[in-house]
Amino acid sequence: MTDTPPQAVDYSGRPLTEGDTVGFISTDPICLRQGRIRVIGPNDLCIEDGARLVMFTGVHAGWAETPARPLGGTTRLNEDVAHVRAYPHVALQAPDGA
Repeated sequence: MTDTPPQAVDYSGRPLTEGDTVGFISTDPICLRQGRIRVIGPNDLCIEDGARLVMFTGVHAGWAETPARPLGGTTRLNEDVAHVRAYPHVALQAPDGA
């Protein structure tokens, strides 16, 4: 049985892979930083930012957006994205020199 790597997407739904250069919002101090994805785990993403490793916890992609509130209707989780982890605070950067 082969393990499939976890799927991870940024706030816009673009796939994230190990080695990608990404922008992210840090909390101490609050600012926009840049780093390289080192590890994507089943629930977490690890970004190398110079001498630091920064961990982010993802949420199911279907939960990353505010659900619609239809008049008199119901909403349910999209099963197609239930296995995808979304990282709304991480964004892909353009390649160097682009």
